[in-house]
Amino acid sequence: MDQLTRLSSYLYEDRKDLVQEMLRPLVDGETVHCQFVPGALGNNSKVISSQSRLAKRSDDYHDWRFPIKVAPRVWFHYFEIWMLTNNGRHCSLNRAYLHLYIRKDRDLGPLLCVHSDPLEQPADPENEKLRWQCEFKRGPHLHVSTAGDLAHCHFPLNYGHLGSVLSSIEDLTKAMADAIQIVRREVVEVYAASPRK
Repeated sequence: MDQLTRLSSYLYEDRKDLVQEMLRPLVDGETVHCQFVPGALGNNSKVISSQSRLAKRSDDYHDWRFPIKVAPRVWFHYFEIWMLTNNGRHCSLNRAYLHLYIRKDRDLGPLLCVHSDPLEQPADPENEKLRWQCEFKRGPHLHVSTAGDLAHCHFPLNYGHLGSVLSSIEDLTKAMADAIQIVRREVVEVYAASPRK
């Protein structure tokens, strides 16, 4: 069993609470309720998603959103996809995705994302560009959704310490929690101070 694989009981006993705790900075210490939802990558996966606060909620968890109280124009969504292996006895984190949106009139447009794809491997190991891109994607990395052509670039937040960040689920969770804290302090507070942005 590798360092990012756990017994599946970890998902049901601990993970939801850890995710809720990790998201607290976005809601000033309140609880963001999370739940298991169907979908994503077939029967060999489980999804944990922050629940929606929308009055009318889509069936697709990708569409769920939360307003951020201190900056009401900024909304967010977080989800994780866990792959099940060994007849469902073990699980590995496949994706951890935080998305921020900005309200413009009645619509929510993408603002930025912090993603981690720890299992990412290049489809062609000989392709140098794909190898680099996969390395950048494995740990927490930033996408600036409003950056036009650069929106698809992966800006790694822990590249110099990737081995340490990927050494355990706890270390990866800490790196994501640190990234969420940065988003809270460096992005949300900008919008909280200037509601016209």
